[in-house]
Amino acid sequence: MILIQNPIVTPLSITENITQYKSLSYNTSAYLKSTVFSSTGNPGTFTYQSINSYGTTWSHSGFHWEVDRKFHSLSSDRKSCKVTLYGHPEDANGVALAYALTANLTFYAN
Repeated sequence: MILIQNPIVTPLSITENITQYKSLSYNTSAYLKSTVFSSTGNPGTFTYQSINSYGTTWSHSGFHWEVDRKFHSLSSDRKSCKVTLYGHPEDANGVALAYALTANLTFYAN
């Protein structure tokens, strides 16, 4: 008979789907939905496995960011993702203000 006391179980790897947010003007937030991976789960070891979607979300009252174009790029080590959004202010009725908005945002896998 073998008696095991206080067994320690550690994961070999962790894969999670996450959503990250950053505040923008006009009561709008930018979001990045992704899958991150770590072989140990320790802080600083997560990397982006995939970028699933990104864009903006708002409260639907007043003006918000309406995205016209968007781009993303991963760093060579896959620990950060740069998102660039181009758009304009627009209200829920589709009334747009005639000036351009640009946001350069960096999200981190940890």
